[in-house]
Order: sequence, then C-alpha cells, then structure tokens
Amino acid sequence: MGKPIPLAVALKHWFDADLAGLPADVRGIVEHQAKVFHPCNWDELTALQRRVAAQTFDAQRPTTLVDKRAAKEGFREGFKKVSVPRRNKANAKRPRPSRQKVSDADIQRIAIEVLTSIQN
Repeated sequence: MGKPIPLAVALKHWFDADLAGLPADVRGIVEHQAKVFHPCNWDELTALQRRVAAQTFDAQRPTTLVDKRAAKEGFREGFKKVSVPRRNKANAKRPRPSRQKVSDADIQRIAIEVLTSIQN
C-alpha cells in the first residue's frame, strides 16, 4: 500500500463534476469518504463547498510526518501546565479518618442479629 494521498489532491481536477460524471476510481474515493461531505451528498454541494470540505478533512488528518508534528504542537500550544501545590501532594499521601458514623463492629453485630432472626 502506498503513501496516503490527501483528499483535496486526489480530487483536485474533479470538484466541478457531478458524481455520475466522475471516473470509477475517483467515484470510489468520494463514496468511501462520504462522511466528509455529510450532511449533504456530493451532488448537492458546489465545487467550492466540496473543495473546502476536502481541505478541512485533510487538515484534521495529516498524512506526512512534518504535518503530524505540526498538528501535535498546534494542539498542545493552547494548554499550560497546571502546578499542584506541595501541600496538596502531602495531604493526598496522609491517611484520612473515615467519615463513617457507625463502627464496623456495630455493622457486624447488626448483620449477625439479622441473620439469626431470619433463621428463627
């Protein structure tokens, strides 16, 4: 299998044609990538709308290594690292007392009482 070709490049000369007028291999590409042109189908869109949809699809799915790195850097560009205060880290390691109002011994005692009353 060869290198992936961007959709806009594969359809470069065919944006003006109707679906019926496309060659079989190009029509197969369009039908396979039908979700790109959703909610409209190929024939309902203008040539410009088809071109923009294909370019948007290509921008969202980079094919070359350079484009993939640029997309990754662009994605991370808007985020900043959030620092966690040291006291929060220390507090997370320290065990906290349970907020349970009923002790485990009382729960076990009541469970035994319930079981014995069911059996009798």
